[in-house]
Amino acid sequence: VQPSSFDCGADGSVVNSVTGEPIVRARVNLTSGGNIYSASTDSSGRWTLANMACAPAQMIVTHTGFLQNGVRLGAIQQLSLVSGSPLHDIKAQLVPQSVAVGKVFDDQGDPVQNAQVNAMSARMVEGKLHFQQSGGAMTNDLGEYRLANLSAGKYIFCAHINPGPSPPSTQTITADSCYP
Repeated sequence: VQPSSFDCGADGSVVNSVTGEPIVRARVNLTSGGNIYSASTDSSGRWTLANMACAPAQMIVTHTGFLQNGVRLGAIQQLSLVSGSPLHDIKAQLVPQSVAVGKVFDDQGDPVQNAQVNAMSARMVEGKLHFQQSGGAMTNDLGEYRLANLSAGKYIFCAHINPGPSPPSTQTITADSCYP
């Protein structure tokens, strides 16, 4: 569908879905008629776009520290921009992300560098409990890790330590250590 004019407009607000507080500097991207229009929210969480193509549109709202669309993609809304009928007070709610931080130690109490840490969440699939990886990170030189973009919930954290090259005669295999 070719847009007939570029006189459409929209405005709205972006809020934290948990607290209802406005989100400052959230990014609002609206795609209409093959064009992308962008705005940032002001100090009261409000945004305005004008002179847009009048056509079906998709709006995606993002901000660092928030999940996008409750998962990881953005508060997505389908809109219809019609000439002479601007859209007002479109409300987008962003879900705050959860972050897990921690430290991995070896059996001697020393920090472990380059350990793989995975966050596992439980899901029911066809009546059976399955664990699914929801995030992962490597530890730094102090054994610290940080996993961002997690949805609120309960997780099991597993650390896998790669022992590196070992002599061919060694039969030791390190196991994952997991904690709720």
